[in-house]
Amino acid sequence: MTSSDPLTRQRASGAPAANAAPAPADPGREAERLRYELAATLGAIEDKLNVPRRLRRGIRRMSRENPIALAAIGVVSAAAVGGAVWAAVAWLKNRG
Repeated sequence: MTSSDPLTRQRASGAPAANAAPAPADPGREAERLRYELAATLGAIEDKLNVPRRLRRGIRRMSRENPIALAAIGVVSAAAVGGAVWAAVAWLKNRG
């Protein structure tokens, strides 16, 4: 069975692949580099999944860039919570 695919022929001949990574000269240095990459990746994942930290950063950034909008969001949020509490109390009062 012959194949016209050059990669298949190369594998069959036992020759190393042209795009294969060379063996590291210093395995300790390679392990250190891989640990650093893994730590950076895990740090990025942690930043993405840590919602409270992301909210704090967003609020801090917004307070520097647009403090009026942040204040408006605070006022609207307080009014919404107050309105919800008022509606719940009124509903409970009228129910019984």
